[in-house]
Amino acid sequence: LSTTARGGEVELARSEPIKMKGDFENASFSWEIGSNNYELRSDGLLQMRQSQRKIRLPLGRGMLGLGLNFVKGVQNDLVLGYGTDNGEAGTSYVCRIRGDLLSIRWCKNIGNINLDISVSDDSVWVGAVGFAARMNINNGKYVWRHDDLYKLENGTDSFVITCPVLEDETTVTFYGQDTNNRNNQQLKVERNSGSIIEIARIEDRYACSSRQH
Repeated sequence: LSTTARGGEVELARSEPIKMKGDFENASFSWEIGSNNYELRSDGLLQMRQSQRKIRLPLGRGMLGLGLNFVKGVQNDLVLGYGTDNGEAGTSYVCRIRGDLLSIRWCKNIGNINLDISVSDDSVWVGAVGFAARMNINNGKYVWRHDDLYKLENGTDSFVITCPVLEDETTVTFYGQDTNNRNNQQLKVERNSGSIIEIARIEDRYACSSRQH
């Protein structure tokens, strides 16, 4: 895992996912990890080009296609984040899949759109619309989660989107924007419990990935 230290904090791997190519006309995404070449179609079919081995990812009931947000190699496996929609509604998934495509180790329906994830040694950090969570990277279970960040009592402190950016030994920081005037904010939580420590305005307008702006 390649990380960058900044004043005792570590920039999460969301800034360094595997580079992928998207062919939106033919609705497919492709990438390489080591000597393996992968292709993911919008109907959820993931295949390894060398062996023609295939596996199908869930889309969700009534969903018509997917868009790939994130992919990273983790211990010979793939961690993927993608969104699905039907033109009127959508959801997002985070999945860990064996790199040889023999099985899906786990797959979690997040239930929110505008997915952004980060990976560290033991966790997958997840941000989406009004949502922030820590997942166990081995089994996909939530360690903690916040579901209704866009429904906080003070509207100026309500999040439209969040994305995980920094972690240290005790805290994790998510960046996002509020519901009223889309001010940029940061949400700092305790790493282990998920308890909210601070919500504060920030100056960085590009804290989250460009696909959310």
